[in-house]
Amino acid sequence: MDLSRIYTKTSRGILDGALKTRALGREHGRLFALIDGKASLGDLLAQNNRLSQNHLAAIIDKLASAGLIRLVDEVDDVDDLGFSSTIIVSEANTQAFFDAQIAADIKIRLAEVEESLAEDKAREMLLK
Repeated sequence: MDLSRIYTKTSRGILDGALKTRALGREHGRLFALIDGKASLGDLLAQNNRLSQNHLAAIIDKLASAGLIRLVDEVDDVDDLGFSSTIIVSEANTQAFFDAQIAADIKIRLAEVEESLAEDKAREMLLK
């Protein structure tokens, strides 16, 4: 495994990475949170001294196969200011973004309706 490789989060990883990494496990989530498009695998290994190189490689492979991270192809992806764009324009899936936003809005509205119904039931019980 080449420890100089740098990974960045994909647009999918940014949109639903927290949910996906919970399903994969604590170490996956911890490592996913550290991936920023700047830190090399060597840096990530140094920050997680409990991980072996083989275990790090297995976690990276699992995150990449889940579509949550991708390898930064060229040094040009990191600009002179020392940071990189987390979402690459060619990867951005605007439809997925809008779908996720609509789903979040629906969940919020559903929770509001359920809360309102619960309040109504509580009022009815008090009046009886």
